[in-house]
Amino acid sequence: MKYLVALLTVLLALGLAGCGTKRVVTETQTPRTTPQTQTPQTTTPPAQPQTTTTTTTPATSEPKVHEIEMVFADGQFKFVPRGLLIQPGDKVVFETISGPPHNAVVFPDRIPEGGQQFMQSSQLLLNPGDKFEVTITTPGTYDYYCLPHQALGMIGTIVVGTPGGPGSTTNTGEPTPEEVLAAPEGKVN
Repeated sequence: MKYLVALLTVLLALGLAGCGTKRVVTETQTPRTTPQTQTPQTTTPPAQPQTTTTTTTPATSEPKVHEIEMVFADGQFKFVPRGLLIQPGDKVVFETISGPPHNAVVFPDRIPEGGQQFMQSSQLLLNPGDKFEVTITTPGTYDYYCLPHQALGMIGTIVVGTPGGPGSTTNTGEPTPEEVLAAPEGKVN
C-alpha cells in the first residue's frame, strides 16, 4: 500500500508539471523525421546594438462635427450649448429644434482677423429640423447671436483653437472664452 501511494504521488506530480505547457498540432504541420546524418549547425554571433533615431510627427486628428441646437425651452430662446470649444477645421452644425425662426450671425465687430461670418442676418431656419453648417478654419473667439431672438438673450460663443480677436475682450452676456476653456468637454450649456 505504501508503494502504491508513492507511485500515485509521483504520477500526480508528473501530471501537474506537464499542465503548464501545451503542444498543438494542426493539420498543416508536417511530421518531423530524424535525418540520417546530422549537419553541424553554425551559430552567428549576436548583432551589435545599433542606435536608431526616429522622428515622430504629431498625429493629425480628423476634423470633428459639433452640433449646436437652437431651442425655445423653459421660457427661453437659447443655443445649446451656449459656449463651445472646437479646433480649426472642425464643422459646426446649427439645428433648429424648437421656436423658429432662428439663425446664427457673428457680431460683425467680433470676427477674428481672417475669420468668416457664419450666416447672413437675412438667412433664417424656419422649421424644426432645418440645419446650417459651417467649417471654421481661423482660430479665435466668435461671439454670435440669433437675430430674431438676440434681445431675448439668444447669444453664444465658439472658441476655435485658442481665444483671440475682438470676441475675447468684448462681452454682452455670452460665455467668455475663459468659461468655455474651463467647461467640461469644452461645452457651456
